[in-house]
Amino acid sequence: MPAIWSAAKACFAGLALAAGALAPTPEAAMSRFVTLNNARGLGSAEGKALLAGELDGADTPGMGELAPADRLVRIGADSAVARIPATAGGAPDLYWFLARRGDGWSLVGMRTLALTGIVAESRRLLRALPTRTAEQEADLRNAELTLAPDRELLAWAAAHRALLAQVRAAPGSAEADRAVKAAGGHDARREGGIVFLSIGGILDNEVGFLFPLAGPPPMMDASGYIWIEPAVDGWYLFKTT
Repeated sequence: MPAIWSAAKACFAGLALAAGALAPTPEAAMSRFVTLNNARGLGSAEGKALLAGELDGADTPGMGELAPADRLVRIGADSAVARIPATAGGAPDLYWFLARRGDGWSLVGMRTLALTGIVAESRRLLRALPTRTAEQEADLRNAELTLAPDRELLAWAAAHRALLAQVRAAPGSAEADRAVKAAGGHDARREGGIVFLSIGGILDNEVGFLFPLAGPPPMMDASGYIWIEPAVDGWYLFKTT
């Protein structure tokens, strides 16, 4: 009898998943997504139920092998963002937006730093030069840092605490800008109550560090700050789109 009951429970669990039962937490939804993606199972009933919003009906067998999410941040009670980290093969950091649907969670969108093709091509050409001028060396440092994964950017911030302190003290000064460029960044500025150390990017697609002078950092969303993560000394890594 116990064996029959166990088999029945397994059958009912399978039927629930096939019917599109949602994950009870965003963490569980991300784990299920990665597992299904890597098993090419996103086209199953379970996989289709897991995708909503912009991803609803996405006609794709998967995105290749994905690593597990290494960080998940809740945004209020009904939203969250999870990062799947960059791979050694060159895939960038990916930021997955999740939303509560009833009693469960679904993935509703994906973002990454966009328009990086121009920066990547510039890096390729600069790397190929047999010799480089000082200006070209600076351009290469900036391209490398702009395209670096989050883990390397956080390490850069930890290694440049003195620079971050200088930028915080005088974000609009020529001295701060020169120091930022020498370290591989682009510029420093203040906008309202936030100090920015910009690494680089194209148009509205920017990566860098921000320091809120008062209050919390900006809130993440799919159309603005797609990622914000504590760095060092009150600074935050950010990416926008």
